[in-house]
Amino acid sequence: MRYGFIFATASVLVESTKFLNLVELFKLVSKSLTRSINPDADDDAIRRNTNIAIDIFIVLKWVVLIYLMATSTTHLIVEILVWYLLAMNAYTYFYYHVWLQPELDIDGTRRRIINVALAYSFSIVCFAYFYGEVYLNDFLWLKQFTPDDAVLLSLKNGFASGASIAQARSAMGEFLESLQILNTFVFISMILGVTIPQKKKGA
Repeated sequence: MRYGFIFATASVLVESTKFLNLVELFKLVSKSLTRSINPDADDDAIRRNTNIAIDIFIVLKWVVLIYLMATSTTHLIVEILVWYLLAMNAYTYFYYHVWLQPELDIDGTRRRIINVALAYSFSIVCFAYFYGEVYLNDFLWLKQFTPDDAVLLSLKNGFASGASIAQARSAMGEFLESLQILNTFVFISMILGVTIPQKKKGA
């Protein structure tokens, strides 16, 4: 335990959580298919196909979320699914962009910035789904509620601009807003700070 038992414990938890992440299954399937189709596939081919698998996963989770919002679907299983996607969304970009901090070329850095922007946008839409569908009654809306109000509330909380269209009237409502503020801190203060390339000294 070179860095102490707290770091060792945290490291085990972070690395273990990786196996709960559905995107890792997409990556594993991509690598397996690439090697089965072309046993001589080099690292670049495997990396390219893995990136495509990641893109497919990103598109699919967006499609699922938009469908749930468009159809106003609310069910315990669906709620758990969205909570899972939200948690893994934050974890994925914390793990790969803060915890690992891989060295990337210019295109890799650009891809990372795009994916982080998509991930942050996804979290905003997740919270909008919670505000407008699952926990609608946990908020006192200051005017006649419309679906756009849920998105607006999430945008306001997501960019820490203050929520003026609704007030939490339960512990769950306050928890949701607090969680979104924490989510904003994680993405903007931590992940984007690492994602955006820093100028070299003297540049």
